[in-house]
Amino acid sequence: LAFLLPAFIHIEGQPKPREKRQGPTVLILSPTRELAIQIQNEVQKYTYHDIDSVVCYGGADKRDQIYQLKENPEIVVGTPGRIQDLKDSGVLNLKDVSYLVLDEADR
Repeated sequence: LAFLLPAFIHIEGQPKPREKRQGPTVLILSPTRELAIQIQNEVQKYTYHDIDSVVCYGGADKRDQIYQLKENPEIVVGTPGRIQDLKDSGVLNLKDVSYLVLDEADR
């Protein structure tokens, strides 16, 4: 999970205030929900809730994920299918994503 520290630094260095951003700054795509949950746990462990994040994956309550996305988190962790679904339904705006992680892209 070596990509997290640079992601945190990237977020802190953004010129646009969080309130003016449309969607997350960091998007982390994971091939499985188990890995997505593990990444989210690490994000929360190291940010001490200074940076908001949400995890989105299939098989979980989509309404809860939508509610969390409306809080405009800086980091979204998710599986490709659920991220695409949320994007297509207009819930997730990826316009301001400037840091993308493809974790285990070889899978």
